[in-house]
Amino acid sequence: MKKLIVQIVLIVSLFLTGNIRADIIDIALHHSPPWSDTDSSGQIIGVEIEIIKAAYAAKGHSLKFSISGYSRLLKRIAEKKFDFASPLPESVDIPGIIRTDTFLPFQDVALTWTESKIKIQSVTDLEGKSVTAYQNATVVLGEQYANAVKRSEYREVAKRETPLNLLSLRRTDVVIGEKHILTAISEKLHGPGKVTVHPIFPIINYGGGVWNEKLRQDFNAGLKIIRKNGDYNRILKKFGIID
Repeated sequence: MKKLIVQIVLIVSLFLTGNIRADIIDIALHHSPPWSDTDSSGQIIGVEIEIIKAAYAAKGHSLKFSISGYSRLLKRIAEKKFDFASPLPESVDIPGIIRTDTFLPFQDVALTWTESKIKIQSVTDLEGKSVTAYQNATVVLGEQYANAVKRSEYREVAKRETPLNLLSLRRTDVVIGEKHILTAISEKLHGPGKVTVHPIFPIINYGGGVWNEKLRQDFNAGLKIIRKNGDYNRILKKFGIID
């Protein structure tokens, strides 16, 4: 009996001190290189997975990652099929979701085909042009953008490759999307130096969404640690997000 009591006390003590691994956290990521991608063996790689792993490392959580398109990600996190989803812009409304601190410095930009010599210096320069953007861009990018594209030939598409193919065929003048995602896909499809980047939108820092307050606290605490010790910036530099 004494032996059993001692074992129970030891187990409780280990949980309290964090020496037993916590439950598995199911994490959903959006397929958007270089933020999240898969390598030739199917393993998930990228900025998000490395930051999330590093942030949770101190708490001993076991992490399970999945990667998908964004519509599927939002549907499944809303259905509580995952514990954590990233990224989750403030414009996305999922009742009851708890938002983490931000850790992804996204910058939407305008992209043009370099040979077209189109000049885009502000959002209003989009007026009167053929513009192709990602789904829900008018919600994410705000009223000024929404008003500008009302006076354009405008479409929103789901696949990231589609706008860049339209751009190369001169079937759209401007593509709107996240800078690093679009340039990575453009180089893969058409080679380097084919597009010009116009930084007409500010950098917006995105976080993730969780269903459990403890998971939020653990992630935020770990994020502060890796920001302080330099691991956070090292990850961003590794993937070319910052110099």
